[in-house]
Amino acid sequence: MTPEEFFAVLQELPLASDPIYRLYHDDQGEVLFYSMEDLPGAWISVDSLTYTLSRRDVRVVDGRLAEIPRVPSVSKLRPGDQGTCCDPRDICIVVTADQPHVRWSI
Repeated sequence: MTPEEFFAVLQELPLASDPIYRLYHDDQGEVLFYSMEDLPGAWISVDSLTYTLSRRDVRVVDGRLAEIPRVPSVSKLRPGDQGTCCDPRDICIVVTADQPHVRWSI
């Protein structure tokens, strides 16, 4: 093959198209999966960063991506009559009930 033939064949190749990043969702807008494939089902186009993050804490509302507000939840260990027996000097040390202890639970 001559260089001219090679470059002629190269010129005839179709240009690559930009990829389409898709978020597939159900009828309620909950995320099913992210894909670059054209699969059956409802989907919206997302940018490459959203596709890379592949967040599950979002919903599709009216064809647009919407974040679900996060509700802060803090659980704190408290001493009581029930729970795990721990050394009275160090909560990280679990002991048996026959040793001196403080019970901790959430």
